[in-house]
Amino acid sequence: MSEPTRRSPPPGPEQPGPAGGTQSAPTPVRVRSRKWDGTPHRDNWTWQLGSDEYGRWLWMPDNTPVLTSRETYPETFSAVAGLRFFPHDAAGAPRTDWSAFMVPAHAARQRPQQLYCDVTCALSAGQGLIEFIDLDLDVEQLGTGPVRVLDDDEFETRRRAMRYPEPVAQRARTTAAELVRLMRRPAEPFAGRWRSWLRLAAAGDYPELPAPATVPA
Repeated sequence: MSEPTRRSPPPGPEQPGPAGGTQSAPTPVRVRSRKWDGTPHRDNWTWQLGSDEYGRWLWMPDNTPVLTSRETYPETFSAVAGLRFFPHDAAGAPRTDWSAFMVPAHAARQRPQQLYCDVTCALSAGQGLIEFIDLDLDVEQLGTGPVRVLDDDEFETRRRAMRYPEPVAQRARTTAAELVRLMRRPAEPFAGRWRSWLRLAAAGDYPELPAPATVPA
């Protein structure tokens, strides 16, 4: 399928966003990830919402197709509506070590609120494309439940099989521990800021997105 149609932007290229952030004109951004050995992992479109002092905020409408690789063949699943977040460092540059998916509670589907973080590396963030390596470790909180590190066994298996350099593996563990601390407190962007961007997305005109045409080569 083709690239999403760009929406007519609001007056001016940028508008004030939540809590002093900057709201962008609705622009499609492709997000795709690979594993350390180059195997494709996930690939999908999002809508750019804007940015603030914490990072860059994107929106995935309900039923956004996500292309995912399952061993040697691709498949597509439909994501529930939520925010994609890519953090900035203190100087405003993109961090490369994690990203987040923030999903509100959905009573009709009996889904609790979900805060979910991928531990990553080698992130490249352009205007219309964000790419990164997924390092297996994830950190998740469902509703007000405990914050948990997921897929530690998968991380250890792939670390050995794909020969992650020790500095990369150690950074991944350190990042997971940092995310656990941030989410337990909770500290921003996991406290109230993400809900402000969620309200902005819910009030906007962001149509459904197409599936990427192929697994990235």
